[in-house]
Amino acid sequence: MEIFSVLKRHPLVFAAVYLPAVVSAIVAATIYRSYAYFFFPLLWCFFLSLFLIEGVEKGRLTDNLGTTTRHRTPILFWAKVGIWSFFYVLGIAFCIGYALQERRKQIGEPSHVASESLLGGQPGHDQ
Repeated sequence: MEIFSVLKRHPLVFAAVYLPAVVSAIVAATIYRSYAYFFFPLLWCFFLSLFLIEGVEKGRLTDNLGTTTRHRTPILFWAKVGIWSFFYVLGIAFCIGYALQERRKQIGEPSHVASESLLGGQPGHDQ
């Protein structure tokens, strides 16, 4: 496939873009002690990294809404890059968020106690 040629042409750029996803999955696996749940977000971020790097390099993004080029419609092109980048960040955040949620279930800590302790309040006391 043509999209995998990004790995050969720009290995350092790909590593810089994909590294936060790998670090997020490692941290999440350390928190929750399970690796199976973080495979999908890693795969999602892998393909999204390839898609974004290739799109910015060639100046053309093709998704379900059609093809957008940087030269003909620059505002729409960069808006799409921003939207797909947002979904990339969601993939990274999912790992940490899911791990923290499941870790809280393992500990047996009710969610209202965790939110009160994060806000600096005393559990069970009104402020």
